[in-house]
Amino acid sequence: LATFGISKMPCLEAIAEVFLKQMDKHPETQAVANVAWSFATLGYLHLPLLDAIGDHVLLSIHEYSGQGLANLVWAFSTLGYRHQPLVLALAQQACRCCREFQVQNLANTAWALANMD
Repeated sequence: LATFGISKMPCLEAIAEVFLKQMDKHPETQAVANVAWSFATLGYLHLPLLDAIGDHVLLSIHEYSGQGLANLVWAFSTLGYRHQPLVLALAQQACRCCREFQVQNLANTAWALANMD
């Protein structure tokens, strides 16, 4: 975005605001994981959004794919977001379904969990 002279903060704030309003509609797990991953990739810590994503994940963790779980763990770790019940639930679910993970998902999950320790 900076290449185009666009500040990412107002854009990301707008995205977070709209996404937060739609969280009560039970968004698709892939969309939730993608938003977390995107904000982490940009290094943008938006605590209300991460709290809402964390609450959503805790209620629907069994619906997430291996890639979704890996992306979430990686995003939270990258942003330094520590939510003990969420991290525990993600780690337990990752252990349950790691046989479904691609090699990259395994590597990302292992790195993220180690980074949260």
